[in-house]
Amino acid sequence: MTRRWYAQSGEDKIAARLFENIGTVNETAVEFGALDGVHNSNTAHFREHGWTCHLFDSGPLDPMVSREVVTAENVNDVFSFHEVPYEFDLLSIDIDGNDLWVWQALAYRPRVVIIEYNPIWGIKKSRTVPYDPDRQWDGTVYYGASMRALIRLGKRKGYALVAATRSNLIFALAGLSPAFQVEELPGPYKFKRPDPAERPWVSYR
Repeated sequence: MTRRWYAQSGEDKIAARLFENIGTVNETAVEFGALDGVHNSNTAHFREHGWTCHLFDSGPLDPMVSREVVTAENVNDVFSFHEVPYEFDLLSIDIDGNDLWVWQALAYRPRVVIIEYNPIWGIKKSRTVPYDPDRQWDGTVYYGASMRALIRLGKRKGYALVAATRSNLIFALAGLSPAFQVEELPGPYKFKRPDPAERPWVSYR
């Protein structure tokens, strides 16, 4: 089968190479913020190669994507309802807001996590938007969490940063793959329009 790639910045290629090195446990992936399950998808490549993929979005654009508003309060119930195994291979999080808080609340154990970060804070500031289960992205820079905040959360949950793109950080369970130095992150970074309301950020420690 000819390999096709779909991710925004090559995340599926990176993940595929990673799994070639670390192997898989059950070829299962979960993606939320999946839209139509194809455009800019981090899991479509794997689905085409026989993986079981659970796709969620608050406004799905294709019947194969389940309508779910994933929050810190319900993420584990959503996984249980859709019979996601406790340990699985790949999780992709791109919900333009509460990404850090949802990952923090997740009790399941993906081996690899792809998660969108906000580049506005560079590589040194640990910042995130405050948690709000009703949050909807308004197209401004006020979304998500910084690289440093996500790296701190990953370390706390037992993950190491193993790769990065201009859009996402890629983590693996510690010890599975050599760690990536965030200072090596390629540019240019992506930026959105300023937040006219100048809403507050919180420090993540």
